[in-house]
Amino acid sequence: LADDLTITVSGFFRSPYSFQQVARLVLPELLSCKEGRGERKLRFWSTACARGEEPYSIAMLLAEFFKHRREDFDISIYATDISQLALNEAQAGIYSLKDIACLPENILESYFRRGEDYRLRDDIRQMVSFSYYDLTSPLPPPFMNLDCIFCCNVLIYWQRQLQERVLDMLYDSLSPHGYLVL
Repeated sequence: LADDLTITVSGFFRSPYSFQQVARLVLPELLSCKEGRGERKLRFWSTACARGEEPYSIAMLLAEFFKHRREDFDISIYATDISQLALNEAQAGIYSLKDIACLPENILESYFRRGEDYRLRDDIRQMVSFSYYDLTSPLPPPFMNLDCIFCCNVLIYWQRQLQERVLDMLYDSLSPHGYLVL
C-alpha cells in the first residue's frame, strides 16, 4: 500500500541552490569543526530518498568537495524511504536518459557509466546505505549524532502536528554541530 500511496518523484541536485549552499557553507564548516576536534567521521541522512537521486547527489557533492582527500574521512550516507520498491530501484543505481537529463556533462563523465542506461560508479553507490524507515513512526530514529540531514520535499505533504513531531525527531538525531537541510 505504501508503494501505491507514496510519491517517488525526485531528481539529481533537485534544488541546485540548496546543494550550492551546502557546498559553500555547510561542508567547509563541518570540515573545520571535525578537523578541529581530530574527528574523521562524517554522517549524512537523506530521509525520504525515493529512487536515490538525493543521496547519490550528496555522494557526488562530497566527492567533488573532498577530491583526493575523500579517503581521509569515514563518510556514511544513510538513505531511507517508506517505499521498498523505490529503495530497490535506488540500490541498483541505474537511471534512464530522462532521469539524468539535467546533469552537466562533467558529472555524467565523472560519476556514471554509460550503457543502455546510466549506472552510477561503484565507489559512489558504495557511499550510500539504503534502508526502510517511516518518518511518521513513533519509534526512535534509526540514526543519531548526524552531521547533516536532508529532509526535502516531504514535510509539505503533512499537517502541522506531524511536521512538528518529525522535525523534533530530526533535531534530536543531529549532532550538536549538525545541519538540517529542508
